[in-house]
Amino acid sequence: MSNNKIDCYFKKRCSQQGTGPPILETSSTVISEASKLSDDQTSIPESSPTKVRKIDQDSNCLNIERDPGLRKLIWDYPIDERDKIRRAYLKVGPYQGIPENSLKCVDRHGRRFLPTSYKRFSDWLEYSPTKNAAYCLPCFLFVKPSAKFGVNAFTSDGFQSWKKVNDGKKCSFLIHEGSTPNSSHNKAVNQCHDLMNSLQHIVRIIDKQTTEQVAKNRLRVKVSIDIVKLCALQVDSSSKRHDQLQIAQAIRIEELTSTNELKTGRGKNQVGTVQRPGDTRWGSHLRSLRSLLDLFDSILLILSEIINDKTGSSPKAASDGAYDLMMSFEFVFILHFMIELLEMTNDLCGILQYKSQDILNAMDAVINTKELIQRERMG
Repeated sequence: MSNNKIDCYFKKRCSQQGTGPPILETSSTVISEASKLSDDQTSIPESSPTKVRKIDQDSNCLNIERDPGLRKLIWDYPIDERDKIRRAYLKVGPYQGIPENSLKCVDRHGRRFLPTSYKRFSDWLEYSPTKNAAYCLPCFLFVKPSAKFGVNAFTSDGFQSWKKVNDGKKCSFLIHEGSTPNSSHNKAVNQCHDLMNSLQHIVRIIDKQTTEQVAKNRLRVKVSIDIVKLCALQVDSSSKRHDQLQIAQAIRIEELTSTNELKTGRGKNQVGTVQRPGDTRWGSHLRSLRSLLDLFDSILLILSEIINDKTGSSPKAASDGAYDLMMSFEFVFILHFMIELLEMTNDLCGILQYKSQDILNAMDAVINTKELIQRERMG
C-alpha cells in the first residue's frame, strides 16, 4: 500500500475574499482522485512548500489582509493583539506581488505605478491593485492616523500622485522617507526592527550595562576592603592607638549598656580590636568586616584624633581619606552587604579548605551557596 499525504483526503476551502482561516473538508471527489493516484502508482511530489507560502498560511490564520488597500488599520485591532498582527505583517514583508493586468490603471495623464520602484524602496513600498495606490508598511504599522495633510497618504488613504515619482530629489518616495533619523518613516522603521528583535535588543542592553556595573561594583568593593586594611593599619598599628581604641570601645559599651541598647550576658560585649584581613585566609575578610562594624564609632573617633594630631608624626592624609569614605552612605551599604554575602559563603569557604575533601559534600555546599545568593539577588 503506497503512502499518501493527508492532503489527498483533506483540502482547504478558502473563502471568496481569501481572508478567512482555512477550513478542512472531506470530498468524495478528492478521495476518488486519491484512489486513482494510488492505482496508477503515481508518485506524489515530496517538495516542501516554499518559505513564503508557509508564512502566508501563518498570516491567514491571523486573518490579515495582504492587499494594503483592503486591509484593516492596525489601530482597529484590540490593543493586546496589535504586536502579534505587526509581527505577522513584518514576516511576510511588503505586498509587492503585482500581476501585469493590474497595472492598466492609469490616471488622466497616462501615468501609473511602475514596479521598478520596488528595487529602490524594496524595504517598505507596497502597491494595492484594487486601489491603484502606493503604501508604506512600517508607517502603516506604527504611524497613527492624523488630520494633518499628507500624513495618511502612505498609511490609509494611499498615494496616487505618480507625477511626483522618480523626480530626482523631489521624488515623493524620498520625501516620505525623510532626510533625518527623526522622520516619522525612519522612526517607524526602527520600531519595526525593535519589535522583531526585542529580546535580543533587551539582552544586549542588559549585558552592556551589567558588564559596566560589575566593573564599578568590583572597584567599590576593592576600595572598601582597602579602607578596612587601612583602618586596621592606622588604628591598630601602634600600642598607643591600640589602647585608645580599646578605651573608646569600653566607654561605648558602657554607654550602650546603661541605656539598655545593648544586651548583656556572660561572654558578651568584650572589648576587641580591628582584625586585619589576609589574602590567604578565606574567612578573614568576614571577621575583619564584623570587627569593623562593631568598632565603627570607636574607629571614627580614633581617626578624627589622628587627623587633629598636631605633632605631625601621624599620616593625616590617609586617615582623612579613610574618615571621609567611612562616613559615606556607599561605604556603609557595601559594608553591610559584604557581611551578609560573606556569611552566605563562609561555610563553603571552610569546607573547601579541608585537606581531605568529600566531593559530594563539596558539591552540595556549592549548590546551597548558589541558592542563597540567588535568593538574595531576587529578593
